[in-house]
Amino acid sequence: DNLDAELTLEVMGSYSSTAPYDCLKTKKIVRQLEEWVVAGGAGAGFLNTDALFMLATGNPEMQGYVRRIVYGILRKGIPTTPIDGTKAGKSWHNSAEAILLGEYYMATGDKNVLGHLKYACDRLAATQNKEYGGWRHNFPGGASYGLIPNAGLPGVLGMYCAKEAGVDIDMEAYR
Repeated sequence: DNLDAELTLEVMGSYSSTAPYDCLKTKKIVRQLEEWVVAGGAGAGFLNTDALFMLATGNPEMQGYVRRIVYGILRKGIPTTPIDGTKAGKSWHNSAEAILLGEYYMATGDKNVLGHLKYACDRLAATQNKEYGGWRHNFPGGASYGLIPNAGLPGVLGMYCAKEAGVDIDMEAYR
């Protein structure tokens, strides 16, 4: 069934020729999205997308929210038991955590995240399909379930940030 809906959209003007830089429309969109995220509780969002947005704004108020999210991850601690690939979590979540922690470290230099960043990368390595080198929706995902770049690419980005931060990661999984 089709549904007709009426929307009232705000007229915001045009983008500048240098958009997104030096652009009033871009600034207004970012400010409104910041307000929307904060009104919704300023949480991490699905697969940390809200946290990554807040980190990317460079707004000190948003950085405070991101720090609370990151330190919430750190408070969970790192288990001392070896990582079992079938119990290391889903690729989507491991990737999202690695990229958030990696980007947070790159933006802040906060060394407190490095241990958990390594743990996220170790979980990624454990859940990787060793035959093809990528990640599936779930681990092991079944023989007929193919690899999904959307689940793995953020993990590779998180591994890259970890490597650049000097974290000892599984280089074979990274490659």
